[in-house]
Amino acid sequence: MVEKLKVEDNVSSFQRYHARENIHSSNAMLLLKKIYDYSHDKFYKLLSSCMEIEENQWCPQFVTQHKEKDKDSIPDGLIYQTGFKCLIEAKEKNKDFNEQQLVGHLAYLNRDATNHYLILLAVEFSANDENIVDKLNKIYNDKIKKVRYIELCEIARSLFNEYKDSEMYELIEEFYNYCLGENLIDDSDYKIRIRACGNTLLDNVKYKMYYDTAEHEHKGFKYLGLYNQRTVKYIGKILKIIKTNVVDDKDVEKMTFECVENYSGKNKNVTSEEIVLIKDMIKTSPYKDSLTAYSHKFFIMEDLKETNFLKGSKGGLFTYRMNIDIRKYGLNKDDYLETIADALNNQEWGVRKD
Repeated sequence: MVEKLKVEDNVSSFQRYHARENIHSSNAMLLLKKIYDYSHDKFYKLLSSCMEIEENQWCPQFVTQHKEKDKDSIPDGLIYQTGFKCLIEAKEKNKDFNEQQLVGHLAYLNRDATNHYLILLAVEFSANDENIVDKLNKIYNDKIKKVRYIELCEIARSLFNEYKDSEMYELIEEFYNYCLGENLIDDSDYKIRIRACGNTLLDNVKYKMYYDTAEHEHKGFKYLGLYNQRTVKYIGKILKIIKTNVVDDKDVEKMTFECVENYSGKNKNVTSEEIVLIKDMIKTSPYKDSLTAYSHKFFIMEDLKETNFLKGSKGGLFTYRMNIDIRKYGLNKDDYLETIADALNNQEWGVRKD
């Protein structure tokens, strides 16, 4: 008997749950639904990659001159698809999965069904989680699949072209940033945010600072790549992020300052030296009117190293959220900034995939 779902159970962009874990799983389901609506093929690829299962187990099969075993007839063609069912259970950071709850989920699935699975979505899996999953998979024929939020984002991102599939790519980036904001992902130690610096580049280097409007998010990266004329010319490691609070008469001297991020420690004091540097940069900036009229964030960099990290695709920066993962270039979060700059020198990034 086919199970009928209620209309109110359909995935919606509206958050209808109070429990945070239900919101996380609901948003993950929304992402999957959007991907399915956009491309069935990419949806199957995503699930198959996450669960390490052959893609053709789920995709519709198109077979010509098909003859089934013990059947006399040979039709000209056959189209078929094996049914599948996936349950998703999500957990927040530092929370373990409950064995009894997972057993209840598995009981809902048909133990003998080939394509029925329970997907566990988590920030990381603890030793206790691993033990529970290993135990239950022996009983339930490997029905449980573990997926981290970062893996879901990275696999989804890899399936879409930043240029051809811009709308879908942007949606995945939004989900990625949602996960960052909810502490479901933290790989910022490996990420360089590429930001354009036109006629401010010399000042950015001089003051070892970069500024941006305050409403833009600043999570998900620990390095800044200063971009000018189709290349990242400098890479800086962020030390602090200081937000300015402007006044009605746009007087720089009346501004107040607030540290919103300190990567070197928990102390969020703004030093007098930092205030002097920020004020000097504002006064000499070609965008002084904007800097004194609207709140901005100033990224204070511990150091800057010169490089020549080339943009491999045509055109300018396509998206504000352009992050580079240094692991793709054989680098690690513990590498010195100079090592990173040297390794990326004359390399290409943002190569367009046709």
